[in-house]
Amino acid sequence: MRKVIYGFTVALLTFSIGAVVYYLTRLKSSSQPVPVAQVKPVEVRPASPPEIELPVEPPAPADFSVVIKTDLGDGELGSHTVRLSRNPVVVEDLDVPEYIDGQEISIVGGNNAAQFRIFERYRTTMTVMGEGPHLDLVDWRHFDSEWMPLDQLDQRRFRTLASEKMDASKFPPATRSELIDAVRKRAYADWPEAIELAKTCRSPHHEPCAVGVSSLYFRIEKQAGDRWIQVGLVEVVIPMGC
Repeated sequence: MRKVIYGFTVALLTFSIGAVVYYLTRLKSSSQPVPVAQVKPVEVRPASPPEIELPVEPPAPADFSVVIKTDLGDGELGSHTVRLSRNPVVVEDLDVPEYIDGQEISIVGGNNAAQFRIFERYRTTMTVMGEGPHLDLVDWRHFDSEWMPLDQLDQRRFRTLASEKMDASKFPPATRSELIDAVRKRAYADWPEAIELAKTCRSPHHEPCAVGVSSLYFRIEKQAGDRWIQVGLVEVVIPMGC
């Protein structure tokens, strides 16, 4: 019996010593600093700036001209040649019986293969009419139509708007007092009698006041790749009055 107890005691002691040794070994290993993995820094490059599409610079318009045919009456035709420019061009030398409604407008010069298109719009203005003189309120109110594409006759020839496609009576609302005040500012020195005439107008459409087309505008565009660029703007001043 003593041998059994002795053997059991020795075994228990051996197990205890082994457990202590194992615990001390684990404690020592856990106290060692854990090596930190070296992380290679990632080089961050700034993003490339987005490519900016530069606008297509319109060609020098000195190579282009516009020829506007006019109806002088009695079957007689006239024409005006307008040199295109980066700045608006104004044509003011039309006569009273000279019409450009429904006439031909063409483009000359430049590359023959170039493609063009033309848009037109009209402006209305109020005028005060006497027995002979008249006063056009060109610095007052106007009605401006939308831009309308012209019918194309061939590659460089177009047809201007016919008169029936223009509503010459359109005009912004105006009271009688506003009308008289506008005439007074314009006619005080040049034609004072127009003030008295304006006082008899109930509206811009009532005689001796009237509304009519005062200017026609032509916007000429040329195709550049898949875009259209403006190469000229022409204003034709229409004589008003009787």
